[in-house]
Amino acid sequence: MTTTLYLRPAFLLVLLTSAAHGQAWFALNTSPQPGNQWGGLGAMAFAYDAERAECVAFDVRGITAETWTWNGSGWLQRAPAHTPPPRSAAAIAYDPVRRLVVLAAGFGYLGFSYGDTWEWDGTDWADVTPAAGQLPPLHSAAAAYDGNGILLAAGKRQDSFPNTQTYRWDGITWANVTPTGNVPVAVYLPAMTYDGERGRVVLFGGQDSVPNLLDQTWEWDGTSWMQQNPTISPPQRWRAGLSYDAARKRCVLYGGSTNINGNAGLNDTWVWDGAGWTQLPATTAPALIAGQGAYDSVRDEIVVHRTSTNNTTWIFRGEAQVETYGNGCNGLSLNANAPAENSNWVLSATNLDPAFGVGGVLFSAPGGPTPATAFGLAAPGCFVHLLPPPLFTNLFFYTGTTATTAVAIPAGLSGIHLGAQAIGLTTANSAGISLANGVEGTIGL
Repeated sequence: MTTTLYLRPAFLLVLLTSAAHGQAWFALNTSPQPGNQWGGLGAMAFAYDAERAECVAFDVRGITAETWTWNGSGWLQRAPAHTPPPRSAAAIAYDPVRRLVVLAAGFGYLGFSYGDTWEWDGTDWADVTPAAGQLPPLHSAAAAYDGNGILLAAGKRQDSFPNTQTYRWDGITWANVTPTGNVPVAVYLPAMTYDGERGRVVLFGGQDSVPNLLDQTWEWDGTSWMQQNPTISPPQRWRAGLSYDAARKRCVLYGGSTNINGNAGLNDTWVWDGAGWTQLPATTAPALIAGQGAYDSVRDEIVVHRTSTNNTTWIFRGEAQVETYGNGCNGLSLNANAPAENSNWVLSATNLDPAFGVGGVLFSAPGGPTPATAFGLAAPGCFVHLLPPPLFTNLFFYTGTTATTAVAIPAGLSGIHLGAQAIGLTTANSAGISLANGVEGTIGL
């Protein structure tokens, strides 16, 4: 027997129909929007401001610097009292501890590079370039938060030699934290992001000084660079985007160019989980060259804006995912499909006690690595795999030893994690309770 519960966001009952599951790219032709009409490298600076739940773009129109913010549905041109000088190929990253967007370096339209540092607080830019401990003039570097500050690596110096140093900004000065031993091949315009789950900065690709395009993957653990050697790797490229998808705990690589002249755009999408690269199925991905992007954690989407040749904002939304964890007791097991928007999340319990005919599935946030003991010695081997308290319970009735229940997932919940665990009655212990393994679903398209 199958029962269906309609999940109620904002406590409203929503009736749903089934839909296809999978990741997808969407083009949004909004107006107004940033429009880079200059920029030798055609690369705007783009970051997600988690404190204010908006993307921040520093761009150049003609030779005028502009600041724009994206709120999930449209662009707003800002009018700060202060602004960095116009530039392209600047490094930018969000500092979640200090809750500021940091912009540094870049290529000026008169042919020189900057070594200054600016911070955006949601309203205005502040020049925070230190008198001592500042960056050398450079451009085409990459920046990302690394758990201790803003890390800056790669790029090209004012003298046209590649930057081989690694720097970290703590809000006061830039410290040279270049380790001894292996460092990434001197590159410029690589793709780089911070993997918050694993505490690693991931760097991919770029162009070296030969010039060659690279397909190398490097990770920074806070003190050292380590080259990774995956069996499969994305094709060599530069001017690509790399964003960390916090809901699915993976880095997403998109776009870039396979040509040292900067054309021949790529429209593939890859994900890095710390162990290897996987190419995602074709989903009408844009051929993005120097498309700057960032992951919007509130809306569970990667926002990418491409300005040099086509003024378009692109959205990438990840697919639904499901995994089981822990063990059940008395043989009770729970499995499920991946929970997608506008579809039913179907959960199946097996090995129920046939002497009864009623059970349920508890729903809450997924539990941590250490499960909680349920009923102690009265129910040996039975553990709770959810974080308390349960959000809701779906009762089911069954005959035999199996039962199926479903939760209807409405639109607008992509990226949310749900935990589920079946509970049944039993004569196998004095508590009269059996608990299944845990199931974690990440809602997607």
